This record gives sequence, C-alpha cells and structure tokens, in this order.
Amino acid sequence: MLERESLLEDIRKGLAVLQFYLQPAGTLNLNDANVHAELFVEGLLNAIHGWKLVSTNREKANYPCIDLIDKGQALAVQVTSEKGSAKLTDTVECLKKHGLSGKVRHLKVFSLVSKQGHYTVNVECPGVAFDWHTDVLDFD
Repeated sequence: MLERESLLEDIRKGLAVLQFYLQPAGTLNLNDANVHAELFVEGLLNAIHGWKLVSTNREKANYPCIDLIDKGQALAVQVTSEKGSAKLTDTVECLKKHGLSGKVRHLKVFSLVSKQGHYTVNVECPGVAFDWHTDVLDFD
C-alpha cells in the first residue's frame, strides 16, 4: 500500500511540474514543449480511457483544428496550454470550417494548464458533440 501511495505521489508531482513548466511557454508562444506534451497526453488518455488516439501529425503535418484522433470512435482531442474560451470557440469553428464532422463526432479539449471553472462557447459544429462542462479535461 505504501509503495502505491508513493508512486501516486510521484505521478502527482510530475504532472504538477509539467503543468508549471508548460504554462509560461504557451503565453510566450513557445510550442516545442507543447508538441511533446501532445504525445504524453495521447498515451495518458489512451491508458486511462482505453481510447486509440494517435497524433494527427502522423497523417498530415499541421493537421487543422485537432491534435489527436481516435478514428474508430470518431473522437478528436485538441491539446492546448491556452487559457480562456477563445481557444474552445476557435477549435469548434475550425472543425466547422474544414468540414471535419464527417471524421469527428465528439470533441474533447485537453488543457495542459488548470482548466477554468466556466467557459463561454457560443458556436456549434453540426454533427460534433462538445460540451465544455464535460469535454474540457486537464491533469486533475
């Protein structure tokens, strides 16, 4: 039992350090660490939820709107260190603009920094489910 508690504590500390490290990088538009964090988030979400997310960059460099996709479930994940509602709105609008509702039926946004308590998203992409209450995830 003590070994498990120690491992969980180490994981919590590691995630806290990662979150602290990534926060100023996003505001300074230094995205190298964020790109590496996408792969970490891919593995983390796959392990926790049993998803089969893969980086969209494997299919096409600078894939629009999303960073990770589970094609079997038509699940997309945008990984970001940006705070605020604008990133959520931009992502949903981007899905609509690029007609990705044929590939994506559900959107999740993973925040590399602590998520907010409230977001305002006044845009929809027909055919893509997104509710910030349940679909914005973070390390907590």
